[in-house]
Amino acid sequence: MQNISNIRFEVVVFNQEVQQMLKDGQHHPHLDDRWALKQTHHLFAHDETDARSKAIRRYPRAKGFVIERLSRC
Repeated sequence: MQNISNIRFEVVVFNQEVQQMLKDGQHHPHLDDRWALKQTHHLFAHDETDARSKAIRRYPRAKGFVIERLSRC
């Protein structure tokens, strides 16, 4: 039986600032160029609301991150 505090979620995210900088022939000063492409990461949370909250803190929109998908694994 799975412990509900340890539900695994998949987050698909990229960084719009990195994408734009690469289109302009530049590189982001703090993030690797790979962030221009969709990245798949995993996190553990109590439920989808908790997972979304954790993803938003980890990948803030104010820093150019776009969370494309969040789903339970």
